[in-house]
Amino acid sequence: MNSARPVARRPDPWAWARLVLLGLGVLAAGFFPLATVLDGGDRGPAWVWSLLLLGAAGWLALGRSRLAAASLFLGLYLTGSAVVDFGGLYESAHLGAWILGMVVLADVNSRRPRWFGWVALAVLLLAVVAVAGRVADSPVPPGLGLVIAALAGRLVGSLEAAARLREAAAEDRRRVDRLELTQAVHDSGAARLAQLLLLARALLDRPNLPDDVRGDVELMVEVASAGAKELRSVVVTGMEAGTPVADEWRRATDVLASAGFQVLQTSDPLPSLPPEVEQEAVRVIREATSNICRHAVPRGRILASAAVRDDELTLRWVSEAAATAPRTDGMGLAGMRRRVERLGGSFRATGEADAHHLRVSLPMGARL
Repeated sequence: MNSARPVARRPDPWAWARLVLLGLGVLAAGFFPLATVLDGGDRGPAWVWSLLLLGAAGWLALGRSRLAAASLFLGLYLTGSAVVDFGGLYESAHLGAWILGMVVLADVNSRRPRWFGWVALAVLLLAVVAVAGRVADSPVPPGLGLVIAALAGRLVGSLEAAARLREAAAEDRRRVDRLELTQAVHDSGAARLAQLLLLARALLDRPNLPDDVRGDVELMVEVASAGAKELRSVVVTGMEAGTPVADEWRRATDVLASAGFQVLQTSDPLPSLPPEVEQEAVRVIREATSNICRHAVPRGRILASAAVRDDELTLRWVSEAAATAPRTDGMGLAGMRRRVERLGGSFRATGEADAHHLRVSLPMGARL
């Protein structure tokens, strides 16, 4: 009935850092074509080349095919450096492209596959040497900048890998803790339920057991059996076993009556609900029944109603309270409020001098 929920992934700070860095590189490289347009200059091959590089870098920053985008950028960079006349390594067109090249180089060296980072460094160094070979500039300073950018990308990649390893280790520790808790619950709770079932069934085998007591014991066996099944499901699969809300409502009403309470209940026909809503409705009914058994006046009156109106399931209980009204901020009710509100429902619990009110509404079309 219930399906495993996807684990929410944490936002990747390195992804944002890469995006910002690529954005700054695009701004730096975009200065030349923008200035050319504003000054009314000649939009020659260097201008077109700069725009193509900006497009490839933008694809790398925002697209999904990063390897293809980076390969396109490198091909454009090498081709342009070989055929476009810049007049020198430090001319505005090539200087902006070189800055963008360093940013792209740092980006690809921080990612997988690792070999591609070295290929990118070799291609960009070859492009710088190609330009320097046609002019009197030295390729050493620009080449040194590219090497530093590649090493910086490697450092970022190493830090990111270390962060993933720490997160994986932390998740392993959490998994071990959950397994230990699961084992402890199984060894204690399941064992106690099994003993309770054995005692109750042995009691049912007594020939002279009064009929009214036999009915209560049979209800005890039903509740304990359902609890054992649900506990086993949680321990083995991590999910609760599915229980129709109508069956849980009937069982809860029988438990309250068997416990000696005067139960006045009304219930609309309860339809099939989405798995998340049905599971939460069942948990609400169980927790409300448990609270009433612990806090209500013994053998007091209980008003219980389940209504379906306007695609909303509303569960309501009013119980006679003891001299001191029960707390409405306990762990069970706090957890109930949190889960109900997560589904978009409403929760209200109030304690008065002579009564305790609990009202929960759940939208029947809710999804997590």
